[in-house]
Amino acid sequence: MTDEVFLQAIESFKAFQGTPEAAAAADICGIYKKVKPILNGVLPFLKLIPVIGATVAAAVTALMAVLDQTCPGS
Repeated sequence: MTDEVFLQAIESFKAFQGTPEAAAAADICGIYKKVKPILNGVLPFLKLIPVIGATVAAAVTALMAVLDQTCPGS
């Protein structure tokens, strides 16, 4: 993932946060679609955290795998 794509994902999420869609927590797939690029961008850095990094990254990866199956096309 390039820095530009990562920064665009963050800006897209910031714009999304204040919308009615964000307030409707039932729209898990819509939120995940916005957050997924950010998660992909931070995963390599999470792995670098001493002691807990690998476990945290594995947990985020597992959660993303479930959401990928739940929200096709995300």
